[in-house]
Order: sequence, then C-alpha cells, then structure tokens
Amino acid sequence: MDATPPTLVVAEFTGTVNPHASPDLFGLANEPSKDHAALVYPLLQAAGFRFQRGTLHVNRLFDEPFPTASLEDWHANTGGIRESENWDWRPLHWLEHANRHGIRTQLNLLQTPTWLAHNGAPNGLPLDWGAWREIIRTVIGRVGDRTDTVDVLNEPMTPIMIDLEGTDYSTHEAAAADLFVHTAHAVREAKPNLIVGGPGEDRRGGEFGSLGTILRDPRVSPADLRFVSYHAYDPHPGRRLELDALDELFEATGRQRLPVYLNEWNHNYFGDTTAPEVKGERAVAFAARTLIDLANEPRLAGAAFMSALPGNVPIDPDQNAPGLVLAQAIYDWHGDRAVLWPQAHAFALLSIGMGLGEGPFRTCPVTAHAGTPALAFVNHEGRSGVVIVNDDAEPLVCRLELPTITATVGHLCTTLPSASARGFQSDRIELASTHGGARAVLTIAPYSAAGLLC
Repeated sequence: MDATPPTLVVAEFTGTVNPHASPDLFGLANEPSKDHAALVYPLLQAAGFRFQRGTLHVNRLFDEPFPTASLEDWHANTGGIRESENWDWRPLHWLEHANRHGIRTQLNLLQTPTWLAHNGAPNGLPLDWGAWREIIRTVIGRVGDRTDTVDVLNEPMTPIMIDLEGTDYSTHEAAAADLFVHTAHAVREAKPNLIVGGPGEDRRGGEFGSLGTILRDPRVSPADLRFVSYHAYDPHPGRRLELDALDELFEATGRQRLPVYLNEWNHNYFGDTTAPEVKGERAVAFAARTLIDLANEPRLAGAAFMSALPGNVPIDPDQNAPGLVLAQAIYDWHGDRAVLWPQAHAFALLSIGMGLGEGPFRTCPVTAHAGTPALAFVNHEGRSGVVIVNDDAEPLVCRLELPTITATVGHLCTTLPSASARGFQSDRIELASTHGGARAVLTIAPYSAAGLLC
C-alpha cells in the first residue's frame, strides 16, 4: 500500500495577516509563589515569556500586619495603619522579578481589605470609597513606575470576586462599575499617564459581563479605559474571542474600538481536570496552536496563559485560596528547584527559537492541508519562518513550500513534551531550491511543534 503523501504547507511571505503582532502575546497570568520566585523567573525568561498579568489581592497588604483592624482603626490611624511603611508589600515583589528579567507587567487590582469590606471578606465591597481610593493611590505611588499597565477587576460577575449580599446593589454589573470607576480614578490620580483598563471578565459575547455597563457609565472617560480585558477557557481560546460582538458593543455604547488583552487563557479551569491539553501529552501542541491563533489576531495587544503558579504544591496565600493545588500551572516545585511544565516549551519555540519574543513581528498567509495548524511570519529582524504543529498521535510529514525564499539553509527548531530545560532543540537544515523559492520536508513528532527559520 502506498505511503500517505506529505501534508502540503505553503507560506506566502509577501502577504500580511497581522501587521503588528506583539511579543506581549507570550504572557502569563498570576505570579510564581514568592518563596519560589528567585528560581522561577530565570526559567520564565529563558522560555521566552515577555508579559505578565500579575495580581495584587489588596487585602494582602493588611492581613498579616493588621489582622484585627477595623474601619474605625483606619480613620484613627490606629497602630499606624494608614502609614504605608507598615503595610505588607511582599505580594508585589513579583514586579521586581519581572522587571529584572525583561518581562513587561500588567498589575491586576482586585479584592478588598477585610476591615474595609461590607462583609468582612476579600470579596466584599468597600464601605468607604475614600479609604479605598487612598489605598489605591498609595499602591500606584509606590509601584506605578514598575508596571506598564493596570488591569482593574477580575471576573467581577462571580460571587467569589464580588459578593452582593448585604449591599444595596441589585446587580453585579452595577457594583463592578462603581468599583471600576473609583479604582481607575485613583490610579490616574496617582499617575495620570499610566494605562488603565479592564475589567478582566470571564464572559464573552453580548454585554461581555460588566463591560457593557462600564462602557455606558459617563464617569468612565476614555483615559480611564484604554484597553479591555477578558478571559477564555476553551479548547480553542484564540478562536473564541468574539471580537465582532465586542465591536458591536463598542458601537452600541458610543465608544471607539479599544485594544484587547486576553489576559487569562487555557483549555479549561476545572480543578480536577485530566485533560491532556492541560496535564498530559497534548499540552505542547495545545499551547503552540493557541499561540498561532493569537499571533494572527491584529486586535490583541497581549495575552496571558493561565497560569504562572505552581502545579504540585499549594499556591501562595497571597492568592486568597489557602491550600489550593492548581491544575492550570506552569511549573512544579521540588524544594530547591523548579521544573517548567511542557507548555513552556511551546512558548520557547516561538518566542526564543523563532525570535518572535524579541520585538514586533508580522504574520503572513499560510495554506496548510488537512487543517494542520501553521504560522508564517517575518520576525523583527526581517527573517522569515514557519511554525507547524502536530496535534496527532502519529508523526506528521510536511512538504513545506517557501515561495520567494532564496536561502539554501535554515534553522529547524523542534519541541517535544519531554524536551530539555531549554524547551527545544535546534539544527541546521538544507533547503532545496525551487523555481522562485525553496522547499523543505519536515517530519514532526506526535503532539509536538517545529519551526523553520530562514
């Protein structure tokens, strides 16, 4: 019986799909546990992560130094509670690590000091907006120079983030709008030119959760909302952005189109998941094909894989989830060392191996038979390349056609679920000359990805 013919992949480098793809697509959400950070961040940098949407659960500033505080204590400055040198700033040390390792930052502000919250819990709403704004101004005054953007709120339609019981609010949308307004205004009072956006929604389509209410709020000026952010947990997160619906919402609310951050994405968010895309053999292929989809979307300013947290030990108390061992992670912790999960190898392949994390790049049309995920690009140095993903249990043989390419050699980078700490291996490959271009035949292992850089 005849062998299956190679899968044909044709890259057209003279065309353009996304003229200005950003290295901020190679991002992570949340942050490594602070006791692990010094050893984890060098690994993240080496794997090509270039963007981080890290958090500040605002209650953590006070939980340890002022465990029994009250709103009256704040007003009276009991124990120096209003003096910021007495606050616990360790939850924001991730900013220093990210800055030091060349990772651009987005600070996510969420949750409330328990002494300020209407229900005495982090998901409560502030009883005193003046106190809340003073806290936010102080935070931004301290770290505003170390963050590139501020993302206000996180999934505000969920009770774990905003609890309405015992308040005068009848909808999460109204509560989220008030919280967004007071927070965004406080950020800009402290640092007027800092880029602010939000609301980190978990809803897509229609009103995008609270976003529609925020867009309609006359208190929200264009300077208060310079980008929108939301999340996608889906087998194909890069194809479920609902951008047409978002544009309809912008038009319906009289707002201009804004940049979009997909600042949490993964296959699913289930704590007991056994999905091979999250914790198994398909993790590399899933991450690589999602990065391809994201790179081809011109509207995205950045994206963040969920998450930067550990996956084999309880996460840091700063995450307000004591004892939780997260399924959606990026590293395992082994006492005195960290090991990145296979998903990181996909980031390394595209960001480091193909050079896409080093500066803005252009993506190009590519035709791949049988629905094979593929990305054609020109990186910031002007080098052309192609990434191909094999999301199948059998090896994939591809005939790669490269019209207009005159090079006779290229660099072939391949990644496997069991790849080395670097995440990929690199080899020289001979390119065959064709009429007006070049050709290569690649064999890609099961559930892996390969990139050819000309």
